[in-house]
Amino acid sequence: MSFGWIEASLRYAGRFSVREKVPYQEIFGVSEATTSRHQARAGEIIENLCGGNVFERSPTGRFLRGQLFLEKDAALPETHIFDRVPSMERWLEDALGERHYGSFEVTRAAPDPHVLRVLIRAIQDRHVVMIRYQSRSGESERALSPYVLVRVAGRLHVRGYDHAKNETRDFVLTRILRVRMVSEPEDTFVSQENDKEWQRRVRVIIRDKCDDQGRVRPGVQRDYGLDESGTRVLQVRKAVAPYLVDDRKEGFESPVVIINDDPETG
Repeated sequence: MSFGWIEASLRYAGRFSVREKVPYQEIFGVSEATTSRHQARAGEIIENLCGGNVFERSPTGRFLRGQLFLEKDAALPETHIFDRVPSMERWLEDALGERHYGSFEVTRAAPDPHVLRVLIRAIQDRHVVMIRYQSRSGESERALSPYVLVRVAGRLHVRGYDHAKNETRDFVLTRILRVRMVSEPEDTFVSQENDKEWQRRVRVIIRDKCDDQGRVRPGVQRDYGLDESGTRVLQVRKAVAPYLVDDRKEGFESPVVIINDDPETG
């Protein structure tokens, strides 16, 4: 990921300077000299791909102050140059730390590490597992061929073939009470290729509700990256589309209430 982290620095900060080199060395456990070599190689690859100089340089043609600074009119390709470029949120956390970056949201509980370990091994080695699952209707035992972990709508799910139901299902990891392997690798494992809803992609449409006069609201438009008509279309796997659609059934009620208990603002 090291070159990907340098690319992220250029995309999000426009530079790979001393400020970015310090966390880079800490994250990847490399020396200052190695960091300089990585910088030079990454800069060379980027400029070769872009077909010319994209970094500020000294009169002698060297990188300005021995660091990477994007020229003001330079544009990097829309697609990533290197593999495993960290997300903007991950890079901000790495580069700025808690003093200059805060991320706050009401998150769901983390899954049991043991459950996660067994599922990862089962996915990689193609084992059938037996899970004890707590659904809204009660507890049940399920034989499952797990093949993909999916994070969607704030929760981590495992998707796989439910042998009892003879169909593909997905299960919230925090609701798995127990899990154990019950087969030799690939003995009775049902693979991902049989999951039509995972293989197929569908459109999810994001649309502004507009103001009282039916006009697209500029703030909402910018926040969600909508077009002039107040619309944005995403291509997603059919299996996860239901979690992304804000279409609550009549009578839906959130299972929790979140209250601000600050006496100064309450």
